[in-house]
Amino acid sequence: MSEVTGLRLSRMGTAVHESATLRQNALVAELRAAGRTVYNFTVGEPDCNTPDVVRAAGHAALDAGQTRYTPTAGTPELRAQIAASYSARHGKAWKPSQVVVSAGVKQVLWTALAALIEPGDEVVLFAPYWVSYAAYVRMLGGTARVVRAPASRDYKATGADLRAVLGPRTRVVLFNTPVNPTGAVYSRDEMRDLLEPLRAVDAVLLTDEIYEDMVYGTEHLSPIQVLPELADRTLVASGASKSFAMTGWRIGYGLGPEPLMQAMTNLQSHQTGNPCSISQRGALAALRASKAEIGHIPALFRARRDVCLEILRRYPEIHFPVPHGAFYLFLDVAPFFGSWRGGRRIDTSEQLAEHLLLEHGLAVVPGAAFDNETGIRVSYTLPEAELRVGLEQLATTLVRRGA
Repeated sequence: MSEVTGLRLSRMGTAVHESATLRQNALVAELRAAGRTVYNFTVGEPDCNTPDVVRAAGHAALDAGQTRYTPTAGTPELRAQIAASYSARHGKAWKPSQVVVSAGVKQVLWTALAALIEPGDEVVLFAPYWVSYAAYVRMLGGTARVVRAPASRDYKATGADLRAVLGPRTRVVLFNTPVNPTGAVYSRDEMRDLLEPLRAVDAVLLTDEIYEDMVYGTEHLSPIQVLPELADRTLVASGASKSFAMTGWRIGYGLGPEPLMQAMTNLQSHQTGNPCSISQRGALAALRASKAEIGHIPALFRARRDVCLEILRRYPEIHFPVPHGAFYLFLDVAPFFGSWRGGRRIDTSEQLAEHLLLEHGLAVVPGAAFDNETGIRVSYTLPEAELRVGLEQLATTLVRRGA
């Protein structure tokens, strides 16, 4: 018998690359370890501490020995609190049985898609979109149908745009507001127009609302509020990471129809089992906290957003949608493609991101990661003093093409 050599990976194992945002952040760490000064605009997490009330709850859970398995879908107390909190938020009566708690909103979305799509099914995405959406679809054997709205509309899609890509294999429409990476927030009229075509098809709506509390000068609306008639095939996904600065705690939650919630619970029981017991106690405290205890987090990023606008408005050559949510800017860098100083030629967002990082110590995420070749994402999750220096340097570097 001949010897077998080599390692064969599965279709899923070779379907995707590492997340571009995490890869860029790892490069930043390497450069800083080598002594370089780097302004890191890649990180999609609040730079502030988890609120005291949440950390205290985590400590108390540890001290009380709450370190054992919980039910797969989350503790009864947390599921009940999520149902109550979102019933008040949405004006709709959610039941605990309609809630699944997972290890972050990533797992919520992954498990929902795994419960819904078969190989060959189509999932509608709205470009530019968060880096993991298309990766999930590819890993599950689905096909992404991408809506590409123009920059002139702040990349917001319309009902006509959606209707043009719906087909007999459309199984899921994956929607996000506030939008990562553009910071766009859909108004009630825009959302109603966009999602109206779903009334005539049987596709499921997955709505990622992880930035629901990060809104500035406007209001966040969930599709469940705008088109409640779609409630029996809508899943609302959110979590504790952004609103409560709990990224490392890994708590996400989904609210939706009971048959989907049960299927997701079944899948999760074989994937990871329950989310962390300590983190669940922290999330419970966060959801019960007063505005005074947690309201400083959205206020912090509104102030940072305003600093960014103050700086970038001095550079009319740089175009971008004014963000009304999340904590990102999505800069149009197409005008800066071509020849740069020193004889360097830059023709893609990935080449630009690499050049900015290695030559200028400016870490951004290339738009290609979000299925948009002409943009770069800039996260304003840096302390204000660092943000002012770094963003000014980024703007002048772009405008002067490397000077």
